[in-house]
Amino acid sequence: MKTLLHANFLYAQIDEEIDVLMIGFADDEFDTQEYILLQKTLNPNEEDMEAGFDKVHITYNGESQSLYGGIKKFVVTRNRIEIILNEEASEILNSQAVIEINYDQDKTDINEFQNYFIQLFSNEKDVYYFDF
Repeated sequence: MKTLLHANFLYAQIDEEIDVLMIGFADDEFDTQEYILLQKTLNPNEEDMEAGFDKVHITYNGESQSLYGGIKKFVVTRNRIEIILNEEASEILNSQAVIEINYDQDKTDINEFQNYFIQLFSNEKDVYYFDF
């Protein structure tokens, strides 16, 4: 079984004021009911790394369902993204172990997001797969 998210809105940005990369997938841009937000501190200090804050922070539909780490694989294809979680992450996020994000490839050029994905998993290169 998979948890499905039909993303009609995708975004990515780097907030230079707080030094955080954010990538989001939502069912709707303004009337959001379901979403996944991925965040990562771009220049973590030693304390951040010791606490695990240098990992990707994933949020699924609210801060009560969020954690650092937990992503085993992040696979991007032409028309979907699969996030494969470890057991702890799937329990905390209240989701299946595989989250499938579908998006309209005619409306979204996923190639524009590739550099953001690479930065997101820069210290976890074995996690990220771009499969075109």
